[in-house]
Amino acid sequence: VRKLMLGDIEGDDVIKTLIQGLRNNSMITSLCLTYLNIHSEGSKALKQVLLENKTLRVMVLDNCIKSIEIAEVVAEGLQNSAGVTQLQLQNIEGDDVIRTLIQGLRNNSMITSLFLTNLNIHSEGSKA
Repeated sequence: VRKLMLGDIEGDDVIKTLIQGLRNNSMITSLCLTYLNIHSEGSKALKQVLLENKTLRVMVLDNCIKSIEIAEVVAEGLQNSAGVTQLQLQNIEGDDVIRTLIQGLRNNSMITSLFLTNLNIHSEGSKA
């Protein structure tokens, strides 16, 4: 599998298991997570994929990050991502969540393309 889209999946254990399976997948180049209800364990698994998978180039997060706690974990993965060069953040609300994700990119030297779509950014989020 080179491209994988996971959407509308409930249950952090299910999400965690699916994402963990990608950690050492040497074929995947694109991962689109859309409308997932990611919680603590799912976000930790996603962080590990970002840190360890060297073939993953495109990451889409669409309406998946709904709390500052989850954003912090994902931002840690984005900050030192092993291979992601293109990131798409879509349908994310909350200045704190958006600011945390963007701040996680400040020291990232791998990402060459960043797409921000349908973000509900207020004055604090725009400062990030």
